[in-house]
Amino acid sequence: MMKKLCSMLLALVTCLMLTVPVFAAEVAGTTAEAGAGYAMSPWNNGYVYSVGPWVSNASYIVRPWEGNYTYVATPNNSGFVYQPVWAGGAQGMGNFQRVRTYTSSTYKDVPSGSWYENGVRTLYEMGLLPDTVNFRPRSNLTLREAVSLAVRIHSVYNNWSIPAGMSEIQYALNVGIVTADQYDNYDDPATRRSFAAILSKAVPASAMRGINSVMDGAIPDVPMSDPGAWGIYTLYRAGVLSGNNAWGNFAPNQRITRDSAAVIAARLVDPAQRKNSVSLVAAQPAGVSLSQASLALYPGESRTLAAYVYPVGVASQSVRWTSSDYTVASVDAYGTVTAYRPGTVIVSATSPAGAVAACTVRVSSWY
Repeated sequence: MMKKLCSMLLALVTCLMLTVPVFAAEVAGTTAEAGAGYAMSPWNNGYVYSVGPWVSNASYIVRPWEGNYTYVATPNNSGFVYQPVWAGGAQGMGNFQRVRTYTSSTYKDVPSGSWYENGVRTLYEMGLLPDTVNFRPRSNLTLREAVSLAVRIHSVYNNWSIPAGMSEIQYALNVGIVTADQYDNYDDPATRRSFAAILSKAVPASAMRGINSVMDGAIPDVPMSDPGAWGIYTLYRAGVLSGNNAWGNFAPNQRITRDSAAVIAARLVDPAQRKNSVSLVAAQPAGVSLSQASLALYPGESRTLAAYVYPVGVASQSVRWTSSDYTVASVDAYGTVTAYRPGTVIVSATSPAGAVAACTVRVSSWY
């Protein structure tokens, strides 16, 4: 009987050991030695770890392996004890509360009544901006600043605190706001694409309920193959982003300034500020075609081309006319082509969304 009991206990221990995950610890200021072994055994509803090697006085952050828990271990006299520090807090948008007062003198360089003042006010009052003399609204936001803002938003939403000794980049890596090797240098300026990618991971998708109709591929300059498409489309649909012109263009490659970032982030944390007037249903809004693909003219003659913008009902039916050589033939704002001397030119009509239609104009001599 004793032999059978021992056999059963040995099998149970073996089973437990096989189910223990191997994990990689992130270390404040360095990385745990590659291939280091980490062994876990249950103890009093917690976890005691025997690990090696350790860096003296470092905090080791373990990625979640069970539920939504994240465990932090710090050295103590009896060993390295891991305890859940990011569990049990109430999550939700209700955690964003005004905790301090914004006045016209809070930031010296934020004019009262400026288009971005309310965004700055919202973030400051919710404790998401630092106490500084100047806000620097027209300065480029860096990737580090974008991550810092996203981390603060994430921690408030989840009712978590950043463990002592953990950098904001480590926090962002641990919770998936950014991934390893996603960015080469966090001191580089953030683009609108990278800012949207980072901000969209600050809260879960459930906190970005869709209130706008934006079909896949409908943002003219953000195809679904774009590496930032998921975040950009999610924020458009949630009303956090609304585009920067009537066609909904996003300009993903442009650098984002701190004033724009504040307005966008304020919409994320305060749903009352989100825009629900965006509707993008065409994969390529405001395409254009011309009444003729070619023209034959003599010097002094004129002919007017008609431009057809589609789909019908887009915000603007206007196009921009250009000639490849105005000394051979010109074109005015109404599509009227005037020939001057023999030669061949290309007359183009360009929609605001970037679609182009062209007409080949051949000017022949009278003789």
